[in-house]
Amino acid sequence: MNTPIDISGVTLKTERLILRPWRETDLEDFYAYASIDGVGQMAGWTPHKDLEQSKRILDHFIAGKRTFALEYHGKVIGSLGIEKYSEEHYP
Repeated sequence: MNTPIDISGVTLKTERLILRPWRETDLEDFYAYASIDGVGQMAGWTPHKDLEQSKRILDHFIAGKRTFALEYHGKVIGSLGIEKYSEEHYP
């Protein structure tokens, strides 16, 4: 059984990374890595074409409360999404 996912109050720290909720102020960092060809294709998304596209997705991340920003030395370098387990597809 799945419980609701809400990472909005969760911050995880390792020696090198901080996993935390996205912030509106992360837009420039998000666009910087998401616009590079080859970064998102393995995850199924194409490079972002402009800041507006990144802003729409960032807003979705923030509202969805299930995607961490990966921060390294004060800069967001990636993301990690937490998804519900599908018992129908993976019994």
